[in-house]
Amino acid sequence: MRVSKRRTIVLLLLSAVLVVLVVIPRKYIWLYLSRTTDPTPPVADPLRDPDALKNPDLLLAEANRLAWLFNWPKAEPLYVRAEELFKKRGDTRNEIYARVGRIRAQAETMSWVDVSEMLGKQLEIPVVRSNPKLGLWWRAANALYCGLHYAAKCLNNSSPYSAGKAPIAAELS
Repeated sequence: MRVSKRRTIVLLLLSAVLVVLVVIPRKYIWLYLSRTTDPTPPVADPLRDPDALKNPDLLLAEANRLAWLFNWPKAEPLYVRAEELFKKRGDTRNEIYARVGRIRAQAETMSWVDVSEMLGKQLEIPVVRSNPKLGLWWRAANALYCGLHYAAKCLNNSSPYSAGKAPIAAELS
């Protein structure tokens, strides 16, 4: 029995198409057929994530990230919530850290004099003076308002913010 050339060519072409369409991409076909659904992506906004709302450390980190981006209006509720949670936990240092962030976030909606006075009250708390990181955070927050509105008062010893100690300029050097 003789097979015609035409049939041989057609069979070879069909075999080549079968190899190209099925055998070579079988790995990709298997991956497609065995795929699973992706896990739920993390929520981009911590205020909408119920688990994040219970974690003050996470809220504080996100608020600080937003503060670095100068997105104070979005950082404010995070600072407020973190301050509440730290207060419940009894973590004074982080409570003050969040409070100073909250004051900075609300600064554009209040008088700068009030902001400077509120920040000054935070310095009276011993934890602020004893903790270097918290003291630096307070100084960074206070520098803008103190520098703009009380420049002479902040740099001399009679400043309410230096509480009779060395001038702030001397403390920073």
